[in-house]
Amino acid sequence: MLSFSDTVKVHQNFTSDPDKVTHAMQMLRMEGGDAHTLDAIGQALTMLGARPAGRCGSRIRLRSS
Repeated sequence: MLSFSDTVKVHQNFTSDPDKVTHAMQMLRMEGGDAHTLDAIGQALTMLGARPAGRCGSRIRLRSS
């Protein structure tokens, strides 16, 4: 899970544990004023590319407030 504003931050790496994802989402806070959308997409694609082969079910979901 990534967030982006003034910078891109990784809050939760890939996991199959829904509790970790839920916790990371609950910890997200509004920060800064810039929207580094393309930087966040680039980071997400880099992370997907670095995953072990054979993994499936990955998603990139963008959400803005």
